[in-house]
Amino acid sequence: MSESFDAARQQLRSYVADQLPRKFEVWYDSNTQSIHVLDSMEQLEKVANSVQSNLIRLENGIRLLKLTKY
Repeated sequence: MSESFDAARQQLRSYVADQLPRKFEVWYDSNTQSIHVLDSMEQLEKVANSVQSNLIRLENGIRLLKLTKY
């Protein structure tokens, strides 16, 4: 028995990770509110490009904010 919902959720995640191995990863795209199965290099490259694009936007936003504060 778990002490809380969060503890039960973590126990379930640990069980699934240990007992139900899979040869793919999943990724939730919050922009499209969809789940993608990452089971090929093409899919992984799409996610990597998306993450890289988001990091560039974040870096540019931080740089612009720093410039306007001084």
